[in-house]
Amino acid sequence: SLEEENLHLMNIVLTETGRLNDLVSNFLDYARPPDPRFRDVDLGEVIRETVKLLEPSLAGTRIALVKNLPKEKAILSVDVSQIRQIIINLVRNSAEDLQGRGGTVEISLFRENTPAGEFTVLSVADDGEGIPENILPEIFEPFRTTKEKGTGLGLAIVYQFCLLYTSPSP
Repeated sequence: SLEEENLHLMNIVLTETGRLNDLVSNFLDYARPPDPRFRDVDLGEVIRETVKLLEPSLAGTRIALVKNLPKEKAILSVDVSQIRQIIINLVRNSAEDLQGRGGTVEISLFRENTPAGEFTVLSVADDGEGIPENILPEIFEPFRTTKEKGTGLGLAIVYQFCLLYTSPSP
């Protein structure tokens, strides 16, 4: 019927509008990243909250999202929205790789001692096929994607934000 066809077309318009909004937002995040607003937070709690936001998008995908967090608080000075965006982009990247076959995405938080100092490490790993070695040097370049519907901005934004957090803690 004409009403069903109009409803179907409206759903397409809404879906594409959302996709374009995401694309523009990602481009602006990359082109003009906002100045970070650092504040002391429990990074484990930020991860737990972000996982709650992500879980509905993984429902029915056969992708398990696993948290490996310390029992004690991990208080760090971070920009919560940037950390959240890092986690979201990395989990989305993993989920897209695991799509169809399922798998596990693990978010871990731990302390690591190195000759350069003590670091707090936030890790997002999956049990997918991994990134082909020939494109590994290019994965953080803007607009570099191997995905049919990818923008190539997700990992570029992650890299840009991570540069703010790569110094040893005092």
